[in-house]
Amino acid sequence: MKTVFTITIWLFFSIYSQAQILINPTITYTVSVDVQTTVNLPRFYIKLFDTDDNAYLHIPSFSLDASEPAQTLTYTATPAGGLTSITKVLFDFGGNTANTTITISNIRVTANGNNLFSSVNNYTQNRVYYAPNWNESTNYSILIQDDKTINIVLGEATNDEWQAQFFFTPIQQPDANDDYQLIWEDQFTGTSINSDYWFVENECDNGYGNNELQCYRTANVSVENGNAVLTAKKEPAGHNPVATSGKIMTKDKVTFKYGKLEALIKLPHTANGLWPAFWLLGKDHSSIGWPACGEIDILEMGHAAGISAGTQDRYFNGACHWGENYNGGAYPNYAKASAWNYSLQGGYHLFTLIWDKNGVKAYLDLDKYPDTAPYFEMNTAAMNVAPYYFFHKEMYIIFNLAVGGNFPDIHNINEVTAFANTADGEPEMHIKYIRLYQKSSDNGSYTLPPSGLVNIADTENPMFTIYPNPAKGGNFHIRLGDNETAALAIMNLQGQPVYSAVINDGFATVNANLPTGIYLVSVQSGSTSITRKLCVQSN
Repeated sequence: MKTVFTITIWLFFSIYSQAQILINPTITYTVSVDVQTTVNLPRFYIKLFDTDDNAYLHIPSFSLDASEPAQTLTYTATPAGGLTSITKVLFDFGGNTANTTITISNIRVTANGNNLFSSVNNYTQNRVYYAPNWNESTNYSILIQDDKTINIVLGEATNDEWQAQFFFTPIQQPDANDDYQLIWEDQFTGTSINSDYWFVENECDNGYGNNELQCYRTANVSVENGNAVLTAKKEPAGHNPVATSGKIMTKDKVTFKYGKLEALIKLPHTANGLWPAFWLLGKDHSSIGWPACGEIDILEMGHAAGISAGTQDRYFNGACHWGENYNGGAYPNYAKASAWNYSLQGGYHLFTLIWDKNGVKAYLDLDKYPDTAPYFEMNTAAMNVAPYYFFHKEMYIIFNLAVGGNFPDIHNINEVTAFANTADGEPEMHIKYIRLYQKSSDNGSYTLPPSGLVNIADTENPMFTIYPNPAKGGNFHIRLGDNETAALAIMNLQGQPVYSAVINDGFATVNANLPTGIYLVSVQSGSTSITRKLCVQSN
């Protein structure tokens, strides 16, 4: 039977060379293998070794029953014995193994979803043995197939333990200094929308160019149970407008060029007529207009094609719009729609944009399916030219819940069926959080407000901000909330202190003159201590 083992280890991924991975605690590593056996095995262990064999992580044993159906077993552990690298993986299987074939396949060692080993490339003869004498003659054979499958055939019965230790070929990973770093986030933990980050629209704009039916009102935007909530409402008969809804945007507050932007969203049941969206507009929209500013639609849902096919709950698209002017609708644009294989409405789903100098890619539920392909992508490398620099300039973030219009091809409020079942309440779009990450090699940029941060002594939501991060030469700013005083400490990844200071009045400028690398920045106020990761680049 096929058994899947998943072992999650809390580690920090650093750069490695040759045939090993150097590790330090914080980031998630996952080791997983598929195992088949022809005879029951009372014990099966997995051990991770460093290059010196003097430290290892020993995973408690699993029992393998050849007659059982496939099963998934999970174990979470922390490094033991001072493990500082991973070079070899040892599989240890117990006695009563006469005439047994054990197949170990689909071997994966991953860090934050990135596979670190490409293949099994070797094993050493004196590391295949049964206890207690490593050098005793044994009756076994080992065959490595397709670079990732190990077949071990044991030909004699014994109550001793058999072990097989294997080396792997590492996949070259990016320098840890170039990992994505958290730049900004909003977890909507207050009682209202944070005005330092968001502008709440309160206007009608003649259908917003799409013959939409709603006007946007501040009353339709709220924060509830740690979510930003946009509520669509059908207004009483004879009322103008016929519908109202919510729209928030970071215009003139939070803007960025390049990075990874992700939002955890619960979409309403759109039925016929609702049009929720998560999108970006160029920072220069007010000065040069649309579409010259450029537009990236990370998510749009509710299109007429989905309504026609009866797939409203899973039909969605990504898109890009650009061009010198509208030109009667003949401006350049590109969109791609998908009818997904599961519903996207009524539960939370993660929508992610990866944007760099080469193009944009949009992903669904990367947290659940890290190997999923993008549902939308477009190459923009050739567009980085004057005067418009389409998709190569800072943009701002928008969430909105539109009602009717050209996109769903519904222009009568009474045909918007999402309002039909009032027993379920009014349709709402929930945003649980939004996070922006960047990495240094992308040469991106961002603009953030200097205030609006939560006091770190607030134990329900302790927080502080470092900016810029990555920082040049260890020169950066730290901002707390409410003119707070706190102790600041910077440590290297070995836990050694390299800088300390006191933050007064909620703000400090740090000139630490640090070598290039990854550091841990700790801020303590009273009994609350919060740590963030800092990436230091050369000046």
